[in-house]
Amino acid sequence: MGLEIGQWRYGGSGCMSRLSPVVTYKATAMSTGGADDTSFQDVQIAPGGGQFIKGQDYYLKIMIPQDMNYAMSFDLELIQESTSSDEVFQFIKNVSIERGGSGENAYLVVLYEDPDGNTSVAIPEPYIVGAANTAGTIYYDEANERYYLGRGGTDYVLIDKYNDLSVIASWKQESSDYYGVFEIVFRPIDDGFSHVMLRMIRTAQDYNIQRLLESGDMEFGRKVDINKMVCELYSINDLVDQITSTSRLNRIGVWGRPGLIMIINGEEIRIGPSGYYEQDALPIDSLGVVVPDGTTNSYFYIDYEFDPDYVE
Repeated sequence: MGLEIGQWRYGGSGCMSRLSPVVTYKATAMSTGGADDTSFQDVQIAPGGGQFIKGQDYYLKIMIPQDMNYAMSFDLELIQESTSSDEVFQFIKNVSIERGGSGENAYLVVLYEDPDGNTSVAIPEPYIVGAANTAGTIYYDEANERYYLGRGGTDYVLIDKYNDLSVIASWKQESSDYYGVFEIVFRPIDDGFSHVMLRMIRTAQDYNIQRLLESGDMEFGRKVDINKMVCELYSINDLVDQITSTSRLNRIGVWGRPGLIMIINGEEIRIGPSGYYEQDALPIDSLGVVVPDGTTNSYFYIDYEFDPDYVE
């Protein structure tokens, strides 16, 4: 018997099931020695009521408020509960958020030795070619990444013995009303994954940011305000099981809006500008589409072919 063809249309529901995520902080060690009283604070998201299921597809949408002072970058990882010291994780994706302000609370600070052998520290002024300077003031030439010490008038001396650092006025730390928005789909490759970790990629500035808590403990580094975060978590239903009892499709053609997210055989796919996606190179064993129940602007339909004689 040859291949059979058909068409499946989205009817307003049946693609996803909403979960109730639980968002908390996770103390992360500032070194490899393990978490302690002076730790960074990362964010973790649990599915609520259990663990992530091996082989099940999930959709996670995260809205993180931009920080006014600095950009942030995160590794998103599935974390497996373990009794050993070795953390078991599955990497999902790296995401980044631009800062939400002008960065005016970040200051360039330079520790330098002047020609007389004296060591000083200062916030440098911008260097302007040909402009008069103030004697004893240090200037920074951003174009050439050089420091000069003013001698008065238009006379400068090059400073070549220095250390410089960007320092955040952490007491002015605040988040903006704008958000970085991320949509990801993933499939756990093993049992026991209990959380999605937003592991912030730390830089030198994190060791300069300190907060004294009411408990008396000291907290270090940049920190996402989970009270301002928005998080949506869904399990994605396998449409192959709804389309055919053979649990495999040989070919699909999906018509939908550009950017519509699908997960095919565990891999994220997005429909392109043409509004059409086709797959016939590989058998389709699972197919999910990210459309919550009641969505009115994401109607789609699937043309498909399958072998009725296929036995899994």
